[in-house]
Amino acid sequence: MESNEIIKISLPKTLFDKAVNDSLDYALLSIPFTFNRMKINDLSKRIINIAKGKLSEIIFKEFCINNDIPIKVDLCETPFYMPDKKDFILGNEEWDLKNNFLYHDGPILMSSEYMQLPAFVPNRGKWDQWSKKNILLHPTECDESIFLFSFMKGWDLKDKKRDNPFLSFQITKDQSVFLESLQRKYQRNKFDQSPFEISWFWEQMKERSSDFIYHSNLAFRPALILMGYSSKKEWKQFDAISPNTFKSKYFSIRIKNMGASFLNLKSFISLYPHLYEKMTFGVSYY
Repeated sequence: MESNEIIKISLPKTLFDKAVNDSLDYALLSIPFTFNRMKINDLSKRIINIAKGKLSEIIFKEFCINNDIPIKVDLCETPFYMPDKKDFILGNEEWDLKNNFLYHDGPILMSSEYMQLPAFVPNRGKWDQWSKKNILLHPTECDESIFLFSFMKGWDLKDKKRDNPFLSFQITKDQSVFLESLQRKYQRNKFDQSPFEISWFWEQMKERSSDFIYHSNLAFRPALILMGYSSKKEWKQFDAISPNTFKSKYFSIRIKNMGASFLNLKSFISLYPHLYEKMTFGVSYY
């Protein structure tokens, strides 16, 4: 792909704020069932990470719906108590959106700076996403698995360090204790139906707070920078990258990944050239 094929997606304020609220609600409900693979001890940070991942999915979904891109999400959407089954289906392929949050000055980077960043797929072991890249979760509907890559600004940059996250979140100590008790009870278990009523969950959360169920704050509303995608043909372009060898002033990694240059991948806009003529909630770099 080339730099002029990058798409910047910006939702209107009301849609973005609703997407944030929906993402936080999902994160709170799902945290008792989510395995802590990153070994993050801070419960609020784990909830924020889940919400940020969900937010990028919602933004992309809204972009597709409003631009006549035939995305299918019904088969991929799972209840909060079940593992994900990819993010969406497009054509005959299962797609998984891999979004990384950056820290930098200004709302966006130059297109050349995005092109210099790598496309990353987690590769911590045989159970991780790179090792399972060819496993289809919807074999009757799809014949290939694809990764789509994007970026969002997650923090400002101050004195060469990340500062002022775009989304902050607070719950009370009693709420944390409640969520941790649910984790101990439900984590690593599989459920065919929810082990509790959603209304009961929110009642319990509200009882443990003096006013609101939770507090959140948006410092700014970042755009989703949509880059390229990789299919089987591009797997050979990926190389192993570890936290010790990867250096960038815009983000860091904590785990092993497989990474590729966007110059060796295909752009998403190349699949839907009508986007060059008209694009809702998005613009392409020129």
